[in-house]
Amino acid sequence: MRRIFVLFLFLGVFWSPSQANAQTSSEENIVRTTYAKLRYALKISAVHDALTRNPNPLPADLEYQVAAKTIGFDLSNFASGPVNDISKRIYGELVTKPQGEDVLMVAMAHFNSLEDLPDKLQVRETNEVGAEAAWTGGQILTENWNVPFEQFLPLFDKQNSSMYSRYATYHVRVSYDGRSRSYNAMFLFGTGSVPVLVVDTVTNNSALGALMQESLYPAVLLESRLSQISAVANWLKKHQASDPLCPGGRRQVCCDATTLICGPAEADVKSALDEPRSSVSQPLKQLARAMPRPSSPCFMTVSARSSAPRSIGDCSDYNVAHYGLVANDAGTQQHTSGNHSWHDAPFGECNYTDAGSGNCYADATAQSAPTVSETGGVTAGDCHVTAVNHTNGSASGQNPTANTNGAAAVVT
Repeated sequence: MRRIFVLFLFLGVFWSPSQANAQTSSEENIVRTTYAKLRYALKISAVHDALTRNPNPLPADLEYQVAAKTIGFDLSNFASGPVNDISKRIYGELVTKPQGEDVLMVAMAHFNSLEDLPDKLQVRETNEVGAEAAWTGGQILTENWNVPFEQFLPLFDKQNSSMYSRYATYHVRVSYDGRSRSYNAMFLFGTGSVPVLVVDTVTNNSALGALMQESLYPAVLLESRLSQISAVANWLKKHQASDPLCPGGRRQVCCDATTLICGPAEADVKSALDEPRSSVSQPLKQLARAMPRPSSPCFMTVSARSSAPRSIGDCSDYNVAHYGLVANDAGTQQHTSGNHSWHDAPFGECNYTDAGSGNCYADATAQSAPTVSETGGVTAGDCHVTAVNHTNGSASGQNPTANTNGAAAVVT
C-alpha cells in the first residue's frame, strides 16, 4: 500500500501587476497561489497572536511580529505538460522521498467574533481562518521510489477515482522560524473525484488542501472592533490588494502568483474601516483544528485566549479552548515496509458561567477523534482492515476523575 497525498482545489482570485505572471502556465499559477494562501493564513494568525500579547500594539511592533512569523517559499524549476512526458522519469527524482528529516506541521485556527448591533436589534457574527506552523520530525518511508512514474500514476488514478492527464513539477525552498529545507514536489491535474492532486512531502498537505477551500478573507480583523485598533487598520491597509486588478465585493483575498503575496481588495478594506463599530461585543474565540500529520510524539499547542481586551468581572472572560498534545503509536506486524499507526489530537474547553451568586462555575469538556493510517506494504497473503473505537468518560464533583480508552485494530 502506498501513501497518497491528496488536496482538493479551491481557486482563489489571481492578480499580478507583472508581465512575468502572464507568461507562466495555468498549472504554475495554481501551484504558486496555493503556497501564497498558506503564507497569508500564517500572517492572519500572527496578527491575532500579537494582539493576545498586547491588545493595542504600535504599528511598527505589529509589523515586526507578523514578519517574524512569515514563511518563505522559493518555487523554481517549473515544468508542466502531459503526464506521458514524465512516464519514464524516476518518481523519487520528481518528489523528494521522506527520510526522517523535519517537516512543517500546520494547524488551522478559526477566529470568531460576536458584535451586538442594538440599533438593528441584531447580533453580527464574523469568522475568519488562519494557520499556525511548526517544524516537527518526519516519517521514514522504506518503499522503493526508484521506479518510473508510470508505476505510481495508476495508483493515484485508482485511489482518488480520477484520471490525471497533466502535471506540474517544481523545486521548493521553504524557510520558517530560522530553518529551511529544499525539496521537489508536484501537482497532478485531471478529472474525477479529486481533480487536483498535490504531492508535497515536506509542507503539510492536508493544511494546504484545507486552505485552498477557504477564501481567507480577514472578516474578523476588518469587521469586528479589532479594526478600530490603529495598528490593525494600518496593517490591513498596508497589505491590501489594489484595484482594478482586485475588485471588491467578493469577500476573498487576491493573490499575486509571482510574489506569493495575498491581501483583501482595497475597496473592501476602505468600506470595512469606514463603517462604525459597536463598542459592545463578546471576546474573540480562537479554535485550532489539527491537520493530519506524520507520526511524531510532539505537537504545537495553539493558544485559544481572546485577542480582544478582557472585561473584568465577566465569567465568560475566562473561557478557554485548545488542543492538547497529540498521541501517536505505531506497529509493523505483517508489514514488509511502513507501518500501521494510531493518531489522536484531543481537544478540550472550559466555559465559565455566573450562577447569580457572584461565583463563576466551570463546565469542562474534552473530545477525542482517533484515526489510523497505513503506509508501506504488507506480507504476501495479508490484507489489513483498520478500525478505531473509543469510549468517553464523565466526572463531576470537587475531585473528579474520568477515563477514556481508545483502540486501533489491524486484522489479517
